[in-house]
Amino acid sequence: MTTEDTLRNKIILALVALLLLGGSLRAYAGSVNYSLNAGDNLLVNCTADELAVLPVNAKSVNVTCKSYVPAVTATAAPTVAPQPTAAPTAPPAPTTAPQPTVAPQPTSVPVTGASVGIWLSTAEIQALPMSGTGWSNVKAKADGSWGSPNLSDLNSDHDVLTLAGALVYVRTGNESYRAKVASAIMSAIGTESSSRALEISRNIQDYVIAADLINFKAYDAGREATFRSWLSAVRNQQFDGMSIIQSHEKRPNNWGTHAGAARVIIARYLGDTTDLNRAWLVFQGWAGDRSKYAGFSYGDLSWQCNSSAPVGINPVGCVKSGLNIDGVLPDDQRRAGSFTTNPPNENYVWEAMQGATVQAVVLNRAGFPALAASSQAIKRAAVWMYTVNGFPPDGDDTWIPFLLNKVYGTSFATDSGTVGLGKNMSFTDWMTGAR
Repeated sequence: MTTEDTLRNKIILALVALLLLGGSLRAYAGSVNYSLNAGDNLLVNCTADELAVLPVNAKSVNVTCKSYVPAVTATAAPTVAPQPTAAPTAPPAPTTAPQPTVAPQPTSVPVTGASVGIWLSTAEIQALPMSGTGWSNVKAKADGSWGSPNLSDLNSDHDVLTLAGALVYVRTGNESYRAKVASAIMSAIGTESSSRALEISRNIQDYVIAADLINFKAYDAGREATFRSWLSAVRNQQFDGMSIIQSHEKRPNNWGTHAGAARVIIARYLGDTTDLNRAWLVFQGWAGDRSKYAGFSYGDLSWQCNSSAPVGINPVGCVKSGLNIDGVLPDDQRRAGSFTTNPPNENYVWEAMQGATVQAVVLNRAGFPALAASSQAIKRAAVWMYTVNGFPPDGDDTWIPFLLNKVYGTSFATDSGTVGLGKNMSFTDWMTGAR
């Protein structure tokens, strides 16, 4: 071992010792000379391409910021000095900084307790028209009776109607809508007692979006704190043996897509970037990247492109027995039966797309490229349903193509009538400015 190697290792081991004693490392912009006295800590965090640590002499070290590595903490100390591969018995020697193994951080960090635009921002809503069929529909729903909340009821519309009230509040500034929305949100708490994971996953999403839209914390900090505490707990609560988060990570069909939408919306509202990063990994695995996540439990695999490596959406260019199945949601299409070259129409596919589309849009707004994931998997799924399966959305699914056309620049056919109340979303004809 050279004198330089010995010196380098001494410095690295000294840095590791500093970390284990409670120190941490953060890089500073530009070039900085920094002197440490006994007992001092220096935090270095590189946000460029690579963090290189080079010895100068026995008392000095040169740290150069070349690439991004995650913030180093005491628990991450082993990654600062990885074990050498060439000489297993030698002391650890630095190479280049290891790449992060966690999901990338969002480019826009959620802001706790403020309106962060989980779904739409105040400015975006205030730019929308107050005329036309879309506005008339959302305004009528906001003005009407919303009935009673029931997070345990698959057919409840109270959540989507609450969203209507929040949208109209933001667009008009009329405080009576804000008050109505706040009361509706609080009234939903506790109605989940007889729910399965599916019901609460579908029904909770719009309450959280509505709370964000009315800036609930600024409006009523006390009630908002109660809502926030309940949200944090309810995502891990067991519902007939499965929580929202467990459903997202286990079920690759409509159950999981709605659970994923609920999970990312809650994480955004709470400012929980750790769970948001985890949800992003799971979404990528569902969309087709098994290197990110592959912990789902699948049913009949006959609609899968590769039954030994099942995914939530079949990959680009997949053909089976002469049938194009690129974009098929195998674990929902199977509900209509095993694979056939004459694919039947299956409503569960569009229900799964309701959850997946909301999930992708919320992740995208948080800085994760979910709409582009696996070669635009969400778009490819809609293309298959429209062109191969010949089954465009109807009923409570008609809000989907308005949103897809907005985010992808596509021209999927849309229903000319009033957009129905979806299982977790609606009013996209107005929100996208389509009419």
